[in-house]
Amino acid sequence: MNDAASKGPAAAPPPLLFRGKGILILVVPFLVYVVAMSVGGMLDGVVAGDGEVRNWYPSSYTAALGLTVLTMLWVGRGYAHAPFSFSWLGPAVGVVGIFVWLGLWWVDQEFLGFGAVFVSSREGFDPFTALRGDPTWMKLFLAIRFLGLVLVVPIIEEFFVRGFLMRYVDSRHWDRLPLGKVTRLSAGAVVVYALASHPAEPLAAVAWFSMVTWLYARTGSIWDCVVAHATTNLLLGLYVVATGTWQLW
Repeated sequence: MNDAASKGPAAAPPPLLFRGKGILILVVPFLVYVVAMSVGGMLDGVVAGDGEVRNWYPSSYTAALGLTVLTMLWVGRGYAHAPFSFSWLGPAVGVVGIFVWLGLWWVDQEFLGFGAVFVSSREGFDPFTALRGDPTWMKLFLAIRFLGLVLVVPIIEEFFVRGFLMRYVDSRHWDRLPLGKVTRLSAGAVVVYALASHPAEPLAAVAWFSMVTWLYARTGSIWDCVVAHATTNLLLGLYVVATGTWQLW
C-alpha cells in the first residue's frame, strides 16, 4: 500500500454557507440601497418644471427603500442560511450603543470637530416642517423612514459587513470561512468601513461598529448584530423625532 492510499481520501472542503449565492444574498441588497440612495440624492436641488427647487428626499427615499425591500424579498430565503441565534447581548449592546453614539457625536461636534474635516455640514430633513401641508404623507413617510431605519438597514448592512466584508478581507475563499470569526484584519476593515460610511460621525461610528464587532466575536451570530443595530437605530430615531436633531438620520 502506498503512502497516498494509507492517508485515506482527501478531506472535503467546508460547505458554502450561503450555497454559492453569497454575493447575491450578502452584497446585492446593500448595493441596491446605496446606489438608489445616491441617485435619489442627486435629485435634491433639481429645479422642477414650475421653476421651483423642491426637496425630493421623501419620494427618493421611499423609492430606494422599495427597491431594496424587493431585492431582499428576492433573496429572502438566503438570510435563513445564517443560523437564527439570539442572545440578551444583542439588545443590551444596542441600548449601550445609543449612548455611545450620541455621546461621541456631541463631543466631536462641540470640541473636536473631526467630522467637519470630512463633511462641511450635514443637512437634516424635518418632515414636520417640509410636509406640514400634507399630514397623511408626513405620517406615512415617518413610518417608512422608521421601517428603513429599524428593519431594512440593520439587516442589509450587518449581512454585508459581517457576512461578506469581514470574511472577504481574510481570504479569497471567503465564502468557505465560518461566520463569527474575527481577526485583526477583519476588525480593521470594519473600522475603515465605519469611517467611510459615516464621515460626519467618525468617532461614534468607529466606537459603535467596534462594539458590534465585539458582539459578533462573542456570540458568533449575525442576527445578534442585526438586533443590536435595530435597537440603536430605533432609539436614535425616537431621539431625533423628540429633539428635532434631524441631521442625525
